[in-house]
Amino acid sequence: MAARKNKRAKTIDLSPSDTKLQNNQLELEINNKVYKQFIEQIGNGTSQAQKELLSVIGLIAERGALNRMRYVDNQFYDLFKKSGMYKALDDIYIQEMQHQNQKFDKKITFSDFITQLIFTFTFINRNKRVETKRLKQAWNLFKHLIYKLERKLEPQDWMGSFGDDSLKLKRILKKIDGRMIEVKRVFQAMQGLIDCQENLNNFIKKFKCQFCLIHMIDLCGYPDTLAALELKSATFEAFAVSYLMIIASSSYLLSNLIGNNEEINKRSGSTVGFMEAVAELSLERNHAVDQNQQRKQLQSEIRYYNQGNFNYVMKYGNSLELKIIVKKLKFVQSEIELIAADQENDELKSKFLLQVFNNIGNIVKDLRYGTQFCHSKPALLKLIDEQIEEVGGLEEIDSNVKRINYGIKQQALSVLKQVNNPIDINNVEHIRKELPEVEQDNDEEDEQQVEVVRKYNVVFEQLENNSNNNEQEDEDDDEETNEDDVDYDEDSSSSQRKGRRHSYAFDDGDDDGDEEKCNVQ
Repeated sequence: MAARKNKRAKTIDLSPSDTKLQNNQLELEINNKVYKQFIEQIGNGTSQAQKELLSVIGLIAERGALNRMRYVDNQFYDLFKKSGMYKALDDIYIQEMQHQNQKFDKKITFSDFITQLIFTFTFINRNKRVETKRLKQAWNLFKHLIYKLERKLEPQDWMGSFGDDSLKLKRILKKIDGRMIEVKRVFQAMQGLIDCQENLNNFIKKFKCQFCLIHMIDLCGYPDTLAALELKSATFEAFAVSYLMIIASSSYLLSNLIGNNEEINKRSGSTVGFMEAVAELSLERNHAVDQNQQRKQLQSEIRYYNQGNFNYVMKYGNSLELKIIVKKLKFVQSEIELIAADQENDELKSKFLLQVFNNIGNIVKDLRYGTQFCHSKPALLKLIDEQIEEVGGLEEIDSNVKRINYGIKQQALSVLKQVNNPIDINNVEHIRKELPEVEQDNDEEDEQQVEVVRKYNVVFEQLENNSNNNEQEDEDDDEETNEDDVDYDEDSSSSQRKGRRHSYAFDDGDDDGDEEKCNVQ
């Protein structure tokens, strides 16, 4: 296995020392070797949309990794560098070279390091049943990469380190016997490290370290294999109750929108599985001819596959609200298909990726805060209320989420002004690395941040004009269809509703006057 890896690494290595290659020759080498071999490793995927999306991001990552010291005007290099992935991997590589010991004394180039990382996750994701010897070899390499992250990074580094808790993580790693299911324990241990954090800045640093690994898994592996599902399920289920819950949920939704998520519904019991179960139940409520029989059958399936979340579905599920959210999910899926349809324009794809991420973020906000039609406490927030009691309380976490979101939107607004530099979806890490140091107590500063949010939403208005009219007509029809099933309550807080509506890219309701709170019996 190792020999095959080294052989392939030599085949695709275009290191900066090779000065004889001209620009056109370099582009040809990348297209014919690196690009094709990378796609070969991740496979064709489960759909054309997945293949195209992975192709674009993979091409960006590979070109950026192999050209990190030259051709800095390359648009793929710029995207890769802005994403934050370049900084993370480069720091790991530098620290590895500076802190070599006798156990890991083999020097590798940066290109080889990236290739090794890709091969490792690809092998783990694509081989759920393999020989014990090969499995242990892959797992040992995976532990080696974790070792680099938790051991070699200095505390002052922006990615942070596991500090005093590193011994705890190492003890857990020693108990793992090489089975694929044991990968889940690593991230469950990381969940414990996350939950004990009181300092928000330290938490964010540790989160970035882990998010780098998870994002590589999403990009390089089959999202529908059992091993990948177990791994992502444990990871994002841990992140679902964290300060950065919205970011993790958005990324998880994206990874499942472009792949087969049937097993996630059945096995994970995660927040995303809960979302999908509620949405599916909502559709059955509204469209089934024989509602009682269909509903009982669906309830039985959800109870079997997702027992822990079923009570929340029945107690807090709002069919009208969730039906709207399902339509928004379909809208995002259509955007991904549009990306797949364009075979050549990489710059356009990168802009669409940013729009897709923004829309997914709005869907998660709908699940957390409610839509413009239903502002009763939605099911997702009810579920999280109980999960986060031990983390620090809902009020504290909401305050931090609000603070982070303001920082995100300020950074995003400045980045969006750079028209000549396309933005990749990976910019979520780059945008988040400079967060506000203190809470905004000044009223004038609060007004400025609200204005930033408003301008941020305007940026996407033109991109959505073609689709908003059709979406609005569909939602109006749905509202009329379900009019008899909705009870209205005028006691809702108008100030809260106005605050929540600032971030909705899909908002097509009326901003004037009081809105009504709906509950579906």
